[in-house]
Amino acid sequence: MKTLFLLLAFLFSVSVSAEVYKWVDEGGKVHYGDSPDASSNATRLPGFEASSPPPPVEAPSPKEPEPTPAAEAAETTPGVYSFPELFGDRSAQGPANYDIRITTPAQDATVRDNQGIIPVAFTTTPMPDEDFSYQMYLDGEPWFQPFFSQQVYLSNVNRGSHTIQVRLMNSEGSVVGESGSVTFHLHRASALNRNRN
Repeated sequence: MKTLFLLLAFLFSVSVSAEVYKWVDEGGKVHYGDSPDASSNATRLPGFEASSPPPPVEAPSPKEPEPTPAAEAAETTPGVYSFPELFGDRSAQGPANYDIRITTPAQDATVRDNQGIIPVAFTTTPMPDEDFSYQMYLDGEPWFQPFFSQQVYLSNVNRGSHTIQVRLMNSEGSVVGESGSVTFHLHRASALNRNRN
């Protein structure tokens, strides 16, 4: 058994052991292979093992993309690049339609908390950029100040029925999206009933 294992290990090491070289062609493209281009200044990569490569596949030559307004601005402004191939050309996109949904509390839910603390969670699709903030509204009035998280806690809410709504605002303070209203009912123990036996 030990002999078989050594024989297999030897055969495997012989089959995958190869010298690998790295070189850069005239166009600046980096290549790797077991036989370097004779006209290049190839570097042998030490201790690198590889199996024989699959036959090369000829890729079609990419056509040159047409410049977009964002790409042209990036080319004319030093140090600015908008990565349109990753995020799309945001200058060509219209304003986003944000879908904001309050997930907690559920519509017409009954919440029991003697301190009047109400956890509120919501989702936003698509996620807004960094320069956006949210504003919570309790019974039609702004609650506290704008925030950035999708989970907040309303505190010291009086017992009874209330409505909440979340609005998304851009950096100028304009509303760019809002959730539907959610009604919940808060039950709090009365201070009058605490001393009864």
